[in-house]
This record gives sequence, structure tokens and C-alpha cells, in this order.
Amino acid sequence: MNHDRKNSKRYATVNTDTDDLGNALLALAVINVRSEKNGIDVYDALKMPTFILNTNVSKDKIPEDFLKNTAKLVAELLKKPISYVVVHVNPDQLMSWGGTSDPCANAMLGSIGNLGTSENVKISKALFEHVKDTLGIKPDRMYITYVDLERANVGYMGTTFADM
Repeated sequence: MNHDRKNSKRYATVNTDTDDLGNALLALAVINVRSEKNGIDVYDALKMPTFILNTNVSKDKIPEDFLKNTAKLVAELLKKPISYVVVHVNPDQLMSWGGTSDPCANAMLGSIGNLGTSENVKISKALFEHVKDTLGIKPDRMYITYVDLERANVGYMGTTFADM
């Protein structure tokens, strides 16, 4: 763990094991954590959902408020504070879906908890609709991979949250 004394920030790395994707998918979250003696439960920092969207849609076609609106939607869907939500969009990607370069995307949503079979169906419906309405990507040209992070797989202060 690194500590930036000037900004009083601690950084934790979150790794996910996603061998089923065929490619290793690494979700990194930088979390500003204050210690329990400052009055905040360290577990609260782990309510960070991370939504990463890779798309061939050009940057100039992504609405200015897309990040803000997507973060708000993710927070609502996962019932988590928006202050912990990370949205990362990678536009202008060289991507093909079904042999064409029509608008398409590949996304990942990682979270500690609040993901599962029934939850993911509800989340999929809302996120696919949101991406279609704002970016013009048809639902049959996008995947979302859900990664339910376990406390044991999140390291912090030389240990994991499962051990704290």
C-alpha cells in the first residue's frame, strides 16, 4: 500500500480473477480511505462499484454528462453511494462485432456485493437501455461482464479485508 502524506490518500489495488473471459481483465480502483480513528469504517471504502466501458464510438459522440449520468445510474442500481462509483469510458477503440465496425461495446461492472443472478438481470436491462439511448449501441452489440469481488481478494494494509 502506498501513502501520500501530502494528500492523505491511501491506495488499494483490487484484482479480479476472470479466467472465463479468455483474456485477463484487471479492474483497478483507487480508493481514498480514511482510517477508523478518523471516524470512517474502512469497509465503507469498498462499496466502490467500477463500470468500465470499451467502445468504438468516438469521443466526440459521447455526451458530456454521460459519465455523471452513468455513475448515478450505477449507484442507484447497486444501492451504493455515488461517491464510491467509478465510471471509466474508453472511446475510439478499434473494435469489431460480428465482422463489422458498427457501434459496439464491451463492459465490465465490478462490485463487492449487490451482484448476482437476479440483480444482474435488472442491472443489465437498465445499463443496456442507458447505453443504447445515449450512445446508440444496440443491445445485441454489447456484453457486460459482472465481477462480484470477494473481501478476501481485496488487499489493504498488508492484509485483506476478509482478515480485518
